[in-house]
Amino acid sequence: MVVDSDGLVIAKTPPPVEMQSLRASDAWHLDPVMTDQDIRISVPLTTESGRYSVLIAAPISEIVGSAQRTLVTLAWQTLGVLALLIFGLSIYSGRLAERITRLRRELKSYLDTRDRFSSDPVLSDLEASDEVGELSRDVQQVLRDLGRYTTFLERIPRTLRHELSNPMSAVQSSLELLSDEQDPDQQARLRATAQRGIQKLESTLAKVTEAASLEEALRDEDQHGFDVARVTRDAVGSIARTVTNRHWATDIPETSMLVLGNDLRFEQMLDKLLDNARDFTPEGNTITVGLSDQINSVVLWVENEGPSLRVQDGVDAFQMFSGTRNDSTGSHLGLGLYVVRLIAESMGARVAIGNTERGVRVEVTGIRVP
Repeated sequence: MVVDSDGLVIAKTPPPVEMQSLRASDAWHLDPVMTDQDIRISVPLTTESGRYSVLIAAPISEIVGSAQRTLVTLAWQTLGVLALLIFGLSIYSGRLAERITRLRRELKSYLDTRDRFSSDPVLSDLEASDEVGELSRDVQQVLRDLGRYTTFLERIPRTLRHELSNPMSAVQSSLELLSDEQDPDQQARLRATAQRGIQKLESTLAKVTEAASLEEALRDEDQHGFDVARVTRDAVGSIARTVTNRHWATDIPETSMLVLGNDLRFEQMLDKLLDNARDFTPEGNTITVGLSDQINSVVLWVENEGPSLRVQDGVDAFQMFSGTRNDSTGSHLGLGLYVVRLIAESMGARVAIGNTERGVRVEVTGIRVP
């Protein structure tokens, strides 16, 4: 119903049967009015021709029914969304449980009869980007570290027994002979033999301690950019001045070459490579050290003239206590290249060794640049 400012009804629609007829006086109530049968609301309307009031009324049953239908629809929609969520979570949790169970089965399949890992586990979720994939990668890394530590524990008793028995026997026999020897010259030779044996024992223990603690120390060290060409030239020049019975050659660019790492650790790695090459190079032969720029990385290589590798099946030259060449002096524990591998991996590089026409070549590839 529409009422003008004088209270005259201008337009009116007939109400439903259950509703009372609207009155003109109801149009001037500004607040909604609720009766037993309906709800009435007045809306003021101002136009150019005058001021009017529009009175709107609706049965309570119709409003309540519409509200009920809306609530029912909302309830069904909410139940549908909850059902989809529960169904999706059920599938996700089931899939997650299946993957964790598969991870457990894979780990258990690599255990031998003594509950030790018989080989390096290859897990199926290593490439996954979610939490299970991250867990698989962490577990594999832990197992690799555990495998290396187990290998270390298994090898060290046999190796130390072999490496320590000779100098200990030399010391013992020298002391026994020294107690009965009267010749001063012979006594001096026996004391020198005993002293060499003691020095060999100290060297062996120092090398084992260094290799055992190096991996943990590398994890906490900061890396920075440094000129690898300068460090390499200085290291080769230093050893060339002290080791004069071998020829030393370099293939290093004159310009600076920046890499990312720890310069002290790189120098330690290079010293191990040079010591290894020197020990296996006959006197008068040549050892060549070179660097090559691969744009995104740098390659370090050391090549020596001498005996070739004798790599047995399944033996990794860069594992602890693994000898790959005949060492007539008995001074090698197989730790030098192991230290080289650890330092190279801390710099994001890879290390490889192989025979050449004149000897052996060791390469450290993938040294990162800043």
